[in-house]
Amino acid sequence: MTDSEAEPRRRPGGRSARVGAAVIDATLTLLAEGGFDAVGIDEVATTAGVHKTTVYRRWGTRERLVAEALARRSADEVPVPDSGTLRRDLDLVARSVAANLSDPLGNALATAMVGHAADPEIARITDEFWSTRFERMSVVVERGVERGEADPGVDAALVIEVVVAAVWFRCVVARSEVDDDLVAAAVDAAMTLVAPGPASPAR
Repeated sequence: MTDSEAEPRRRPGGRSARVGAAVIDATLTLLAEGGFDAVGIDEVATTAGVHKTTVYRRWGTRERLVAEALARRSADEVPVPDSGTLRRDLDLVARSVAANLSDPLGNALATAMVGHAADPEIARITDEFWSTRFERMSVVVERGVERGEADPGVDAALVIEVVVAAVWFRCVVARSEVDDDLVAAAVDAAMTLVAPGPASPAR
C-alpha cells in the first residue's frame, strides 16, 4: 500500500474537536436564549447540526452537558491569573469576572443560574460549577502562601469568594457597572483574610 493509499490518521483537534465545540456553543446559546428549560439533547443536537446520538454518546445527560458548557465558558473568560503577586491576581480575577458578566452571553447565563436556583437539578449543576471554579481559582491563594504573602491556614476558597461575590452582586443583582473602586474594595476585603500580608498596601 502506498502512502497515497494509506488511510489518513485522525488529527488532534480535528472533526471530533469541531463537533465538541459546536455542541458546547449550541448549549450556551440555548441557555442564554431560553434558560435551562430550553436545553435538551435534541434541541442542542439540532442547533449544533449534529446527530443526537453523538451528544448522548459523549455527554450522556443534559446535566453533564450543561455543567461542561458552563465550566468551559468560565475557564475561557475567567482564566486563572499568575501575575506574581496575590493582590494583583485577585485584582485580575475581579476584572475578568466583571468582563464576563458584562458580556450579554455571560450575563444571560448568570441570570439563568440565579433564576433557577430553587430547582434541585439546576442546583446540582450550579453547585458543581462553583465547586470547580473555586477549586481552580484557589491556586492563586496557594501561590501567595508559597511566596509568604498569606498564612498557610488561610481559607483559599473564601478569599476568592469574597472577590467574586462583590462583582457578582454588582453585575447580576444590582445590574450596575463594576468600577475601579469596587474592584479595589473587594480585593482589600479579601486581603484582610490572608495575614500575615498587609491588608492594604499601596496600589
